Amino acid sequence: QLDAVLIEQNINYLDSLNVQLDVDVKERIESDLIIDKITSTRLDAMQRSLVRQVEAGMRSLQAELAAAEERLRVATERLYQQDEDAAMSLRQMRQTFSEEADRVQNDLLRASKTRLHDDATFRQHMPGPIL
Repeated sequence: QLDAVLIEQNINYLDSLNVQLDVDVKERIESDLIIDKITSTRLDAMQRSLVRQVEAGMRSLQAELAAAEERLRVATERLYQQDEDAAMSLRQMRQTFSEEADRVQNDLLRASKTRLHDDATFRQHMPGPIL
């Protein structure tokens, strides 16, 4: 059930990233059209420099988005692995606890039987008036 919630959260997050990516792609297409128009009007050197900066910024943003998606994928895998490890650790701790409880119960049972036997033996060897 925890896995389902985590998977659902990750799916929702990936969906929101895809929506943002669609918006970014549309903006990029619009930006490319604008860049073509600006270039065709023979911009001066300063305007061309600004266009290159915008293009570099878009490439940088796309690279950051790709890196963020990769980090999300890796983090999701790590989270899933940690969840699996925690579940395995919990099972092992429960097993260890159960074994330790069984051992303590058996030790107490043996001690109780020994004490009952010793008490019975002691009573047999004691003279009647003392009891």
